[in-house]
Amino acid sequence: MLKWARLLLLVILANRATAQEEMPAAWPRQFHSPAPAVKAIPGNDALWRWQVESLRIHSTQSIPPRELQDLARTCHSLMALLKHLPLSLYHPPVEPLIIITPNQEAHVRLGAPELSAGYYDGRNSRLLIRGDQLLTPANGTSRLSPLVLDNPLLIHEMTHLAMHRSLRGLEPWLSEGLAEYFATSYAGEGRFRFDQLTHRIPQRILRFYPQETRPTLRLPSLATFIAFDSKGWTAHLKSLQPEERYQPYAAALLLTHYVLEGAERRTALDSHLRQLQAPSSRRQRRTARLSLEPSEVIERKLINYWQSRGLTLHFDESKD
Repeated sequence: MLKWARLLLLVILANRATAQEEMPAAWPRQFHSPAPAVKAIPGNDALWRWQVESLRIHSTQSIPPRELQDLARTCHSLMALLKHLPLSLYHPPVEPLIIITPNQEAHVRLGAPELSAGYYDGRNSRLLIRGDQLLTPANGTSRLSPLVLDNPLLIHEMTHLAMHRSLRGLEPWLSEGLAEYFATSYAGEGRFRFDQLTHRIPQRILRFYPQETRPTLRLPSLATFIAFDSKGWTAHLKSLQPEERYQPYAAALLLTHYVLEGAERRTALDSHLRQLQAPSSRRQRRTARLSLEPSEVIERKLINYWQSRGLTLHFDESKD
């Protein structure tokens, strides 16, 4: 009898261990990264260079020590976060490089689009950031004031850089949605607060919607929006008025938050990411899409969920 009891106990423990292995890892409530070491790299030209753990920062102008440390910590914290999360997101280039440009002319000369403050240059495995946009005075007027980082901009673009080798074949809404999700969750000083996103997401989105468009916020149809490839995403952005161009990013943020809030949906996303990273033909990567519920079902869920959390949403009709 005792022998059979022991066997039964072993079977129960084995089944429990198997169930735990199959259960997706919990999403963290918050994440905190300590300040990294910043090392100056000497050179024979006018360029300022720093090494920050696994990434480099170059600038054509000196950056005050305090602002340099904030910049380094923000960049490093995003990379540390993606290493930590239970998703296959962290795939940076061999030598991630951030170039701080002094103005729009220098920014565009290196390949960034006009009027952009930050630009992920995937072809050259680097991130271009305008110093006059990234580092701004606290009161917005005097350069003698303490400088303040535009953290959401930096985190958004750093997400693209840290996911460099994961982006091939990834849907534009998902790439931009993840970048906005992490930008929204960043609370400063190397800390990400995922437990505050129901407050942070409305604050983030409402910054970009003119007061006269509220209380109802117009968003693109998810069915149309999810189907965009890179060219379609770019063409859609260009078709919008300047004050409307955050709409697809808002939809991407809300949809990405929806995916990451569900354990089963996160598991599906991780499988999707691993599929895109596996050796395959270009055609397979182009046609791969994250499996989701019907768009109209998700739209209803998002409308109902955010109604009591400060966002009244309206999705355009599908063009299909």
